[in-house]
Amino acid sequence: MTDTNKYSLMVVGGGITGLSSALIWAKYHDVKKEPVLLIEKEPKTGGFVTSYERQGFLFDTCQMIPNLSDLLDFLGIEIELKTFKGYYMRIFIVNPDTDEIKILKLPSGLETFKKQLMLQYPSNAPQIEKFLDYLRDMYLELFNLKLEPTFLEILKMLFKCPKIIANSSKTFKKYFDKFGITESDVEDIFNVFAEFSALPAE
Repeated sequence: MTDTNKYSLMVVGGGITGLSSALIWAKYHDVKKEPVLLIEKEPKTGGFVTSYERQGFLFDTCQMIPNLSDLLDFLGIEIELKTFKGYYMRIFIVNPDTDEIKILKLPSGLETFKKQLMLQYPSNAPQIEKFLDYLRDMYLELFNLKLEPTFLEILKMLFKCPKIIANSSKTFKKYFDKFGITESDVEDIFNVFAEFSALPAE
């Protein structure tokens, strides 16, 4: 008989990563002999794939996962997924004084997204184009990074990742401000992306 105070695996956090880890363990182990314990501080599991209500507003959170359907298929979970309707996300900006709500619809796809922003905010079009092109270049540099680089690989990264290195010590706000974008909506949009990446503006 298994000692219920001993676990073969303890998973801290019941978000999609924690739930998946615990389920995969249970799928490949006899949990009576090798039990798994999942610990979650919130009253319900799900983390960033749950909805919550606050002050009369319903918020859908999200987590960046390239292809959730592969994971669901692997775990044998059948769930109805909503398809994109021409936009990647919607940002709701609420004025608490007037209750006025502004909705910013962001399309999927870098070029479509860039074109829409440039058309919507023509006074900042050159800055937006420069910012997104630079961001794309920096993203491509990520593929040259190594988790545990050798000395020679570190030297190579200095030449292959110049934009990442140049901005590695900046806060998101300092990085964003250098492009001279003045439209507050555009700043709000990119602050949302920064927060998704756990990069508070300051």
